[in-house]
Amino acid sequence: MKEEKFKLLENLGGGGFGRTYKAQVLDNNLKKEWGDIVSIKVPHNKLKEKTLLKEAFKYEKLKDIESKNIVQYFDFDLYKEQYVLVLEYVVGQSLDKLLKRKKKLTANESLDIIEQCCEGLIAAHKVGIFHRDIDPSNILICDKNNIVKISDFGIAEILRSSEESHEISGKLDYMAPEVFEGKGSFSSDIWSLGVTLYQILTGRLPFSGKDQDEIMNNVCNKEPIPPTEIDRNIDNKISQIVLKALKKDPEERYRTASEFLKDIKFYRNKKDVGDLLNLSIAEAWDLFRDGKIRETEEKLKKTLAEYPNNPYGYLSLGEFYNRCEQYALAIDVFNEGIKVIPNQLLYRDLAISLYQKGRVKEAIESLQEAIALGLEDTVKWRATNLLRLWESKLGKTEKVKKIITQQKVDVVLIVAVDGPMKGHKFIIKKKLITVGRDENNDISLPLDLTVSRKHTLISCEDGKYWIEDTNSSNGTFIEEFRINKKGPLPNGTLFKVGETILKFRRYGIFYDTYLKIVEKLK
Repeated sequence: MKEEKFKLLENLGGGGFGRTYKAQVLDNNLKKEWGDIVSIKVPHNKLKEKTLLKEAFKYEKLKDIESKNIVQYFDFDLYKEQYVLVLEYVVGQSLDKLLKRKKKLTANESLDIIEQCCEGLIAAHKVGIFHRDIDPSNILICDKNNIVKISDFGIAEILRSSEESHEISGKLDYMAPEVFEGKGSFSSDIWSLGVTLYQILTGRLPFSGKDQDEIMNNVCNKEPIPPTEIDRNIDNKISQIVLKALKKDPEERYRTASEFLKDIKFYRNKKDVGDLLNLSIAEAWDLFRDGKIRETEEKLKKTLAEYPNNPYGYLSLGEFYNRCEQYALAIDVFNEGIKVIPNQLLYRDLAISLYQKGRVKEAIESLQEAIALGLEDTVKWRATNLLRLWESKLGKTEKVKKIITQQKVDVVLIVAVDGPMKGHKFIIKKKLITVGRDENNDISLPLDLTVSRKHTLISCEDGKYWIEDTNSSNGTFIEEFRINKKGPLPNGTLFKVGETILKFRRYGIFYDTYLKIVEKLK
């Protein structure tokens, strides 16, 4: 009988998706990564589990969030032959439970909680994730240090998908008007946070009703009573901040969590260098999310010039270049930052850039330096796992190189001859090649915003190459003709995806020659 990896210790509660448990980690390897105690979410039934696995790719993005104000997602794993979500265990209580005891909080307590929630949302929105279901039950307050953490990212999305796609998930009292029309966005999270702030300040919800229809009608059509009219002790400026977060029209609301946070901080007179720097960086990532690439770069460069002795200026500009796959520029920025202030996060991000350029040995050395300087626990376990993976890959690569350098291989060279990615070259030794805007494509075109995330597929069958469109928004073209079905891709063909024109070339070369070409293209 297979040994279980977890032992359930305590039932922490449940919702529409499943039940959450405090669990002891029994597997020694997992203990090294996650610690002794975790939370696991167990789906209610096989149907929920199936839906969870279908949406699994969305959870991979949660690993990219680095914020102390988000409950850390670890991974999927098996418990009693059922897939479960494994998450950070938080020692504390939910805001919901706190409100059952105190009903409402002071202005200072309320703003402190919402500030930290904004910090968490900024980190999540930065990687393209919004919560959809924020309310006091998934806002956790740590016992030890009063750090606030938002939990349950992605659960509302799972409940919306597949068999439950016709239903509205979440608590109606906290949902923005546009969500009822299926138009949820990052701004919808601001609304939910605004409702929560209203509630913890006044002790009541801004919208209520005797049934779902009345609640929805009030949310969509009635204006909330200003908090100052409920409690005269609430400052009018706070009241105005709350009411702006609750504007029916998303365009009139705070568009981003950084805008919301900025007003709260300025009200509380938190204008130290760290706050202003973080807000400036958050505003830059808002531009990036809106597709304003050049404006993002200019904003981050300006921020770095204003705060040249703070590592986060270098970290943000370097991360921007990494996301645009301009790894050489990222390496230059991180190295410049390390000269000014040797920082563990700069070494870590430098390692990632070096690895992307194929400089694996240097990447390993840089990551080792980052770990030696000291990383927070939530970052350290990822870095340690990455280091083990790279060291293993390096060892295998060196061994394989000796065997296959004189073997002949079939490679594809694709060059962007026109468009936003002009000049970029991709050399690939694969039988199946994906083209799209996402960075995980073989041919990634992040600067061309007219390209779909998964746009075109190139495949090799029986020694011949073929091309097909993957139902992209703007189509794939050869000589102005849109490809409607899978067709041949002769050597030397020009094809167009979005605004980028690419040239396809195929070569049969020795493997050591291929390696030299790859190195030259880096």
